[in-house]
Amino acid sequence: MDYLKEFKGYLNGTYVFPFEDCPLEKDLFIVGSEEFNNIIPRWKDYFSSDFSSQVPHPNNFINYKKAYCEKNDENSLSIFIEINTSYRFHGVPKMLKKSDFIFCFKFYSAGDKPFIVVNQEWINSLTTDIYSCYAMVDIIGIRKFLKENGKMSKFLIEKYNKEMNILAENNPTFAFLTFTDNIFIKSNWSSSKNNYLKTYEPENFIKTVKKVMQIVENSYNLKSYSVFSQGIHLIDEDTDLFRNTQNNHFFIGSIATPFVELFDIENSVKKRKKNGDTTILN
Repeated sequence: MDYLKEFKGYLNGTYVFPFEDCPLEKDLFIVGSEEFNNIIPRWKDYFSSDFSSQVPHPNNFINYKKAYCEKNDENSLSIFIEINTSYRFHGVPKMLKKSDFIFCFKFYSAGDKPFIVVNQEWINSLTTDIYSCYAMVDIIGIRKFLKENGKMSKFLIEKYNKEMNILAENNPTFAFLTFTDNIFIKSNWSSSKNNYLKTYEPENFIKTVKKVMQIVENSYNLKSYSVFSQGIHLIDEDTDLFRNTQNNHFFIGSIATPFVELFDIENSVKKRKKNGDTTILN
């Protein structure tokens, strides 16, 4: 933090915030430590000028990320940070641990948004993190169906499996996990420039889920609804689904949010359905 002292002679007010006093619930900029060190000479030139020489503002050169900050707990901040603005205005939630936080500062005579300087590795991880899209399709009335028919006929199961296998083969980057009354669909995506356009296809993901719902209706003559969630993949592995050589152990690699959010959303949907809200089926 010593290099901030160099600005004291150029600014009317340089405010430095420790982790505990970081400004919350407002827009700000996130800057990597290496980037910040590189931009210091431009800041010094800018504030040393009389502003008549039209010295470019350092923000024209600094590689910052726009973000929004909320307090998570005493050792971490919850950051919603942009990862792509070239193709979509796309941001993701990411945890900033106290150990990755260097300091927060604000130039009161040069803009109203604070800067948070973080370890460069934290910024770099934005392009290497793996994210996941999840969907759960819940078949409506399956218990009533089984109560009336006793069990699923072999014909219906074979019809369902055949259509689902075709869908899965046409979508090799998705993982499908089917139970009696639920189907889980998962797809990983990357925020790196080279892979973002190839892997982040939410429109295709939604279309695929709709096809699953149509297969359910075609096979069982039952309606279904779906819930969606997405977020960072908390396991350091890009594979959607592992299975052993005996094909009797399947590992889908999902933990905590956003996977658990599927069940939270479903519980909310069930309460609404119980109260007669039919809009959830549209």
